[in-house]
Amino acid sequence: FGPTSCVFHHKGNDTPHIDLCLISPTAEYPQYRLLTCGIGSQTMDIPDENQGQVMSNIEVMITLPSDWTNNKRRRNNYWWPIVLLLSVAYFPFDNNDWLDSCHTISYNDFPEKPDLKMVFLASPRDYSHEAQLIELPSGKTIRILEVFPVLK
Repeated sequence: FGPTSCVFHHKGNDTPHIDLCLISPTAEYPQYRLLTCGIGSQTMDIPDENQGQVMSNIEVMITLPSDWTNNKRRRNNYWWPIVLLLSVAYFPFDNNDWLDSCHTISYNDFPEKPDLKMVFLASPRDYSHEAQLIELPSGKTIRILEVFPVLK
């Protein structure tokens, strides 16, 4: 995905510990990307009927416009993607659930972005299938899913 320009260390929930890696725009990929680092260390609770069909370890990412960091003065415009990505990352562990491509999470009240209705998860756009998988030395494979906000 590219070099990490900044890491946001989340000091909240400890299970699992999650940081967010910011990948800056490049000539090849002119948008920011925020990618979690840490949820892949925790295995999601996959139902028996889905075992073997779904990867039980994931990381999630969101793509943001190239002018995103220029919005720091308008707090909600800057912070809502960070809060949203952490919310999605903790969802399977806080709810004893699991996430995969084509899943949605509804939001009735998201103060950081009041017009947010839900998120849709899918394979990251603009990346090959191989780039969506992280092979660890332990033999574990972690899948990356992209978060797409759906507004009202």
